Amino acid sequence: MEEKREETRWFVIKHKGCEAIFTIDSRTFLNSFNEPRGAFRCPNCGGVVIKSESLDTFMEFLRQYQGLKEVFENAMIREIKPKD
Repeated sequence: MEEKREETRWFVIKHKGCEAIFTIDSRTFLNSFNEPRGAFRCPNCGGVVIKSESLDTFMEFLRQYQGLKEVFENAMIREIKPKD
């Protein structure tokens, strides 16, 4: 019998401070990040990547993004920047 795996989304984050590039998985990050008022720190250098005042907004973004996965199942959405 085939086991159904839960969907997750991966995000690539680049820390401008040390130029480290790492990924987070939306489901694991939401379920395992246990410092609701603490800042998210770079796993490479320990520098703050997401400040505590923005962390709640980021977590809400991940919750909503995870919830919309079915809506965007057959589409890819990407931001494009306007040319000057």
